Amino acid sequence: MNPRIDVCRLRDTLGDCVQQPSPQPDMQAVRRFIVEVVKPRLLDLPSLDLQIDEMGNLIGILPGSDHTSPFLLCTYAGTCPPGNMPEPLNPRIIDGRTVGKPPGEYMWGRGTSEQLGALAAALEAIRVYSEEGLSQRPDIVFATTVAGEMGCHDAVEYMMATGGMAYGPTLLAVGTNNSVCVGNMGRIDVHVEITGKVCHSSDPFKGRNAIEGARQFLNALRDVKLPPPDADLGQPSLTPTFITSTPTSRHTVPDHCMITLDRRLIPGEDTGVALADIERCSAAVHGLGVAVKGGRFNYPSKTPLDTNLVQAALEALRAEGLEATWHYSRSALDAGFFTRHGVAAIQLGPGDETMAHTEFEMVSLEDVETAARVYVRILEAMTA
Repeated sequence: MNPRIDVCRLRDTLGDCVQQPSPQPDMQAVRRFIVEVVKPRLLDLPSLDLQIDEMGNLIGILPGSDHTSPFLLCTYAGTCPPGNMPEPLNPRIIDGRTVGKPPGEYMWGRGTSEQLGALAAALEAIRVYSEEGLSQRPDIVFATTVAGEMGCHDAVEYMMATGGMAYGPTLLAVGTNNSVCVGNMGRIDVHVEITGKVCHSSDPFKGRNAIEGARQFLNALRDVKLPPPDADLGQPSLTPTFITSTPTSRHTVPDHCMITLDRRLIPGEDTGVALADIERCSAAVHGLGVAVKGGRFNYPSKTPLDTNLVQAALEALRAEGLEATWHYSRSALDAGFFTRHGVAAIQLGPGDETMAHTEFEMVSLEDVETAARVYVRILEAMTA
């Protein structure tokens, strides 16, 4: 049977999600978004046990007859800051052809193609499923976390630990062009601090230039040996992404330099080993102090294609007349946190990933509506 979603309600939900700002790292705004936009749309659902934990994550449980392996539908509240995007909180509908996209209605707004299109579709799906009044074997957990742009597993780790929830098959509702993402790279941020001695640049020999130390360190990074490529995810990478020095006076030798590195990880890699490989580059820096510290990280992930969750997602797409496609991603989110606990985890939702964080972010309304029906079908298949 074709799931009967309420298209007008779904569009209104997405519009409200756009209008209420939730840019990270403004966690107060993200928590307010969950309380004022997400929670009200769940309060009247029958049998839904709803709570918000101390971090601000929303958790709703539809109890089944088996509590040992719940199905988790996980959504995200935090969006990228508006940046230079014009009218990022104005959820207007535009024709895709005006911006070089296929014809059809698109909703404009920050976060629409990354988190919010999928969130709106998931809210509609859990309502439709709940109102069906079907009895299910496992519990269903609907969650909206304060994450989205955190770059770490802190939110889901806190949610699972403090909620005392069991682990089970997990669908992360984010923009994937409605293609099933069955694996992704992991990532660790590495922060390198170079310290020297400040002096006037007219007599640089009296100081120790932290920029020179940074150059030596970056040159040494070229010799770091990375593991061979993963058959599905490709080559691990090590990329400098940020560098700054202080003081910022134009005629002063700086005594401090900070470098941030992005190290992409494949399954089987140890973050400690990856960090140690980078730390060894410190030996190439002469006469200056070097400190290397690991920062935020996401685990890599792979879910086999023959798992029930992947097959249910592919079948749901086929039932909606779509090509049932799957892919691997070099981006990092929370799937690895769940696969490390021995459960299947995928990412799936409406939204073109290439439009996320851009000045013209939008999402196809047809894709959002399709995703809502797909989510209902997956819920039915995974809880039968």
